[in-house]
Amino acid sequence: MTYLQLLEDAKKDPDKVDFTALRMAYTQSSSYDPFRFDSEAHAILSQAMDKRDLTSALNALQRLLDAYYLDIHAHMLAIDIYENLRAKEKETFHMKFAIGLLDSIMHSGDGTKFDRAFIVISTQEEYALLKVLSLEIIMQSLRENMGHQYDVFECPHPHTGKIIEVYFNVDLPMGWLDRRLGRIKLTDTERIELDEWEDIGQA
Repeated sequence: MTYLQLLEDAKKDPDKVDFTALRMAYTQSSSYDPFRFDSEAHAILSQAMDKRDLTSALNALQRLLDAYYLDIHAHMLAIDIYENLRAKEKETFHMKFAIGLLDSIMHSGDGTKFDRAFIVISTQEEYALLKVLSLEIIMQSLRENMGHQYDVFECPHPHTGKIIEVYFNVDLPMGWLDRRLGRIKLTDTERIELDEWEDIGQA
């Protein structure tokens, strides 16, 4: 099945969808962009929630999901919005979607070393999972091991404070970037944008 077919099925009933298949299908679709992050919409949504302006929050949420329905952070914010609106059915839907996406990542490994790294399809997935695990980022590095590429984050353990490393396999995002760079000649502006992608992912 195509990404769009799997996505439509997931929207109808997230209980019956293989979220790993959905995520991997996205990487094969023409819309795949692992560095996608609408910082403006996220900022509008966060500010609207702070003010409890639920109408503006819903508009920003829809903008995010229309652009990228696998945005874990957007689904987590949707849970809060619909809880405030007392719309239990929609709150439950977005909770199931967020949990489905997060479980898919966490079933791919445990993040403790290279060969047990979490397999991610986007920068956004890395930061969403670290946030759910209550891990604050001290340092990030891109490393190569056995022909694979990894983002490695140094974080204090939330209970002990001991510095731990969390490993993410980023072959899919970096493969997309390599293919993109191989097809186009970058302008100076585009080179600057590429340098900023990592910072945007942390916003």
